[in-house]
Amino acid sequence: MNQTSIVLGILGGLVLVVALFVTSSIEPVTELWLLDHRAYLAPAPVFGGVYVTPIFVSGLPAERIVARYATNITTVERVRLPVGYESNTTITYLLRGYPVLERLNSTVYASRIASVELVPAVRVRGMVGLRNSEGRDISYPYTVTAYDSKSETVLASSSAVVKNGGAVGIPVNFDSVEPLRERTRVVIELTGRSEHVQFWLEPNRGYDVVVS
Repeated sequence: MNQTSIVLGILGGLVLVVALFVTSSIEPVTELWLLDHRAYLAPAPVFGGVYVTPIFVSGLPAERIVARYATNITTVERVRLPVGYESNTTITYLLRGYPVLERLNSTVYASRIASVELVPAVRVRGMVGLRNSEGRDISYPYTVTAYDSKSETVLASSSAVVKNGGAVGIPVNFDSVEPLRERTRVVIELTGRSEHVQFWLEPNRGYDVVVS
């Protein structure tokens, strides 16, 4: 082996060492982290409570029943009908607005659904921090996606403009009228980059989060 080969070998080794050092010392130019997370998870759809308020409808004793389910609050008005109501023209006219008849013991009631208010079975309010250290102002596209064993759902897709050296908060807010039925992973990811954060939603547990 001549001196030229030895010198080239040494130089090649030095280049490799320098390349490895530079590569190992490179730091991420962006930083993504979970700032805050709060959630409400309802159980399977069951009664959360029933409230009965006595009222009068056209002089007849009645009641307003408010039933809270996991996914809605339903208000029903129920009028107690007197014996022989079929021949009372005033009452038969009233029944046009109360189309459902039901008999409880010896009493007949006419009822209608007064209102149905949808409420989220799953409500998540969170914030993800994004810091820009790339030396220039950048617009970062991002997506928020929920994954379970059967599907993936894009919850949000937008972009955030971050000035050089600055930081912003990306909101992670979503509601669902369907109760959570299995463990679900929520991922916030910068589009086209490796940076992402995630947390888990656990069904039937109030709220449990694991940040990774």
